[in-house]
Amino acid sequence: MKKSLKNILKSAVTLGFLYFIASFCAYLAREQLNLFTFIHFILLTFFTISLLIFVMEIVQNK
Repeated sequence: MKKSLKNILKSAVTLGFLYFIASFCAYLAREQLNLFTFIHFILLTFFTISLLIFVMEIVQNK
């Protein structure tokens, strides 16, 4: 039980960090559109996939 809780917390911290990076890239995208919009899109896609995996892990644990 403790191990799975630690993994969930680790996943949550990772997702929060990725979301922060994506938001930062979105802010920078106003200045330089092409590159940072592309990076933001990749990070947002990765964040969405990670979130789906995270939700699936929670469902599997129950």
